[in-house]
Amino acid sequence: MILVRKAHTARRSPFLAHHVHHYSFAGLLNPVCLFILLIDDLAKFIAGSSLALLLLPIILYINWELVSTKFEHSIPNPFAKFFLLSGYVPDSKPNDPQYQKTWWDSVFLAYYVVFFSFVRQAIFYVSRPIAVYFGIKKRAKIARFGEQAYAFFYFMTFGAWGFVCFVHMVWSSH
Repeated sequence: MILVRKAHTARRSPFLAHHVHHYSFAGLLNPVCLFILLIDDLAKFIAGSSLALLLLPIILYINWELVSTKFEHSIPNPFAKFFLLSGYVPDSKPNDPQYQKTWWDSVFLAYYVVFFSFVRQAIFYVSRPIAVYFGIKKRAKIARFGEQAYAFFYFMTFGAWGFVCFVHMVWSSH
Protein backbone atom coordinates (compact mmCIF):
# COMPACT_ATOMS: atom_id res chain seq x y z
CA MET A 1 0.00 0.00 0.00
CA ILE A 2 2.41 2.63 -1.20
CA LEU A 3 1.42 5.81 -2.97
CA VAL A 4 3.08 5.79 -6.37
CA ARG A 5 3.70 8.97 -8.35
CA LYS A 6 4.04 8.88 -12.11
CA ALA A 7 4.99 12.05 -13.98
CA HIS A 8 4.00 12.54 -17.59
CA THR A 9 5.12 15.56 -19.55
CA ALA A 10 2.19 17.62 -20.75
CA ARG A 11 1.77 20.58 -23.05
CA ARG A 12 2.13 23.86 -21.24
CA SER A 13 -0.82 26.19 -20.82
CA PRO A 14 -1.55 29.18 -18.57
CA PHE A 15 -3.11 27.08 -15.84
CA LEU A 16 -1.29 23.74 -16.25
CA ALA A 17 1.88 23.00 -14.35
CA HIS A 18 4.99 21.80 -16.17
CA HIS A 19 3.97 18.21 -15.66
CA VAL A 20 0.65 16.54 -15.13
CA HIS A 21 1.14 14.28 -12.13
CA HIS A 22 -0.98 11.19 -11.87
CA TYR A 23 -1.16 9.73 -8.43
CA SER A 24 -2.30 6.18 -8.10
CA PHE A 25 -3.10 4.04 -5.13
CA ALA A 26 -3.18 0.44 -6.30
CA GLY A 27 -3.78 1.74 -9.81
CA LEU A 28 -6.81 3.91 -8.96
CA LEU A 29 -7.21 7.66 -8.56
CA ASN A 30 -9.01 8.72 -5.41
CA PRO A 31 -9.88 12.02 -3.69
CA VAL A 32 -6.87 11.80 -1.36
CA CYS A 33 -4.58 11.57 -4.36
CA LEU A 34 -6.30 14.57 -5.94
CA PHE A 35 -5.68 16.53 -2.74
CA ILE A 36 -2.00 15.56 -2.89
CA LEU A 37 -1.95 16.77 -6.51
CA LEU A 38 -3.32 20.15 -5.43
CA ILE A 39 -0.79 20.51 -2.62
CA ASP A 40 2.06 19.43 -4.89
CA ASP A 41 1.51 22.28 -7.36
CA LEU A 42 0.46 24.93 -4.82
CA ALA A 43 3.88 26.60 -4.67
CA LYS A 44 3.95 27.02 -8.45
CA PHE A 45 0.42 28.41 -8.39
CA ILE A 46 1.14 31.01 -5.70
CA ALA A 47 4.35 32.13 -7.39
CA GLY A 48 2.56 32.90 -10.65
CA SER A 49 -0.72 34.23 -9.32
CA SER A 50 -2.21 37.49 -8.18
CA LEU A 51 -2.27 36.27 -4.58
CA ALA A 52 0.71 38.44 -3.65
CA LEU A 53 -1.10 41.54 -4.96
CA LEU A 54 -4.11 40.61 -2.84
CA LEU A 55 -2.20 39.90 0.34
CA LEU A 56 0.04 42.97 0.31
CA PRO A 57 -2.68 45.54 1.23
CA ILE A 58 -4.18 43.14 3.78
CA ILE A 59 -0.82 42.58 5.47
CA LEU A 60 -0.12 46.33 5.46
CA TYR A 61 -3.61 46.98 6.89
CA ILE A 62 -3.11 44.47 9.72
CA ASN A 63 0.39 45.79 10.39
CA TRP A 64 -0.96 49.36 10.62
CA GLU A 65 -3.70 48.26 13.03
CA LEU A 66 -1.21 46.46 15.27
CA VAL A 67 1.42 49.21 15.25
CA SER A 68 -0.93 52.21 15.46
CA THR A 69 -2.53 50.93 18.65
CA LYS A 70 0.82 51.40 20.36
CA PHE A 71 1.37 54.98 19.13
CA GLU A 72 -1.28 57.25 17.66
CA HIS A 73 -4.99 56.35 17.59
CA SER A 74 -6.35 59.33 15.68
CA ILE A 75 -4.70 58.57 12.31
CA PRO A 76 -6.98 56.41 10.14
CA ASN A 77 -5.59 53.34 8.41
CA PRO A 78 -4.54 54.40 4.86
CA PHE A 79 -4.65 50.81 3.58
CA ALA A 80 -8.35 50.36 4.35
CA LYS A 81 -9.15 52.25 1.14
CA PHE A 82 -7.97 49.27 -0.90
CA PHE A 83 -10.78 46.94 0.15
CA LEU A 84 -13.22 49.02 2.21
CA LEU A 85 -15.48 51.84 1.02
CA SER A 86 -14.12 55.34 1.44
CA GLY A 87 -15.79 58.72 1.08
CA TYR A 88 -18.23 58.40 3.97
CA VAL A 89 -20.43 61.46 4.31
CA PRO A 90 -20.12 62.51 7.99
CA ASP A 91 -23.57 64.11 8.29
CA SER A 92 -25.45 61.03 7.00
CA LYS A 93 -27.66 59.04 9.36
CA PRO A 94 -26.07 55.99 11.03
CA ASN A 95 -28.90 53.70 9.87
CA ASP A 96 -28.65 55.10 6.31
CA PRO A 97 -24.95 55.72 5.55
CA GLN A 98 -24.15 57.80 2.49
CA TYR A 99 -20.91 57.81 0.47
CA GLN A 100 -19.54 60.29 -2.01
CA LYS A 101 -17.29 59.71 -5.01
CA THR A 102 -13.57 60.03 -4.37
CA TRP A 103 -10.37 59.26 -6.25
CA TRP A 104 -9.88 56.31 -3.89
CA ASP A 105 -12.79 54.56 -5.63
CA SER A 106 -10.43 53.71 -8.51
CA VAL A 107 -8.03 52.02 -6.05
CA PHE A 108 -10.99 50.13 -4.56
CA LEU A 109 -12.08 48.97 -8.03
CA ALA A 110 -8.56 47.99 -9.08
CA TYR A 111 -8.16 45.87 -5.95
CA TYR A 112 -11.37 43.99 -6.69
CA VAL A 113 -10.42 43.49 -10.33
CA VAL A 114 -7.31 41.70 -9.04
CA PHE A 115 -9.45 39.84 -6.46
CA PHE A 116 -11.89 38.44 -9.01
CA SER A 117 -9.01 37.60 -11.38
CA PHE A 118 -7.51 35.59 -8.54
CA VAL A 119 -10.84 33.83 -7.90
CA ARG A 120 -11.04 32.87 -11.57
CA GLN A 121 -7.44 31.65 -11.57
CA ALA A 122 -8.02 29.63 -8.38
CA ILE A 123 -11.12 27.97 -9.85
CA PHE A 124 -9.14 27.05 -12.96
CA TYR A 125 -6.42 25.63 -10.73
CA VAL A 126 -8.81 23.52 -8.67
CA SER A 127 -10.79 22.32 -11.69
CA ARG A 128 -7.73 21.01 -13.56
CA PRO A 129 -7.16 17.89 -11.43
CA ILE A 130 -10.91 17.27 -11.35
CA ALA A 131 -10.96 17.31 -15.16
CA VAL A 132 -8.00 14.92 -15.27
CA TYR A 133 -9.75 12.67 -12.73
CA PHE A 134 -12.78 12.41 -15.03
CA GLY A 135 -10.55 11.45 -17.95
CA ILE A 136 -10.36 14.72 -19.86
CA LYS A 137 -6.99 14.71 -21.59
CA LYS A 138 -6.99 17.40 -24.29
CA ARG A 139 -5.69 20.78 -23.27
CA ALA A 140 -8.59 22.63 -24.91
CA LYS A 141 -11.14 20.41 -23.16
CA ILE A 142 -9.47 21.00 -19.78
CA ALA A 143 -9.57 24.75 -20.45
CA ARG A 144 -13.25 24.51 -21.36
CA PHE A 145 -13.91 22.53 -18.18
CA GLY A 146 -12.24 25.32 -16.17
CA GLU A 147 -14.34 27.97 -17.93
CA GLN A 148 -17.50 26.01 -17.14
CA ALA A 149 -16.46 25.61 -13.50
CA TYR A 150 -15.90 29.36 -13.23
CA ALA A 151 -19.26 30.11 -14.89
CA PHE A 152 -20.98 27.70 -12.51
CA PHE A 153 -19.33 29.34 -9.48
CA TYR A 154 -20.08 32.86 -10.75
CA PHE A 155 -23.76 32.28 -11.46
CA MET A 156 -24.34 30.27 -8.29
CA THR A 157 -22.72 32.95 -6.11
CA PHE A 158 -24.17 36.06 -7.69
CA GLY A 159 -27.51 34.42 -8.49
CA ALA A 160 -27.93 33.56 -4.82
CA TRP A 161 -26.83 37.07 -3.83
CA GLY A 162 -29.33 38.59 -6.26
CA PHE A 163 -32.09 36.42 -4.82
CA VAL A 164 -31.24 37.54 -1.28
CA CYS A 165 -31.30 41.19 -2.38
CA PHE A 166 -34.61 40.66 -4.16
CA VAL A 167 -36.25 38.97 -1.17
CA HIS A 168 -35.08 41.57 1.32
CA MET A 169 -35.40 44.53 -1.08
CA VAL A 170 -32.81 46.63 0.69
CA TRP A 171 -33.11 49.38 -1.92
CA SER A 172 -36.84 50.04 -1.53
CA SER A 173 -38.31 52.59 0.83
CA HIS A 174 -40.69 51.15 3.39
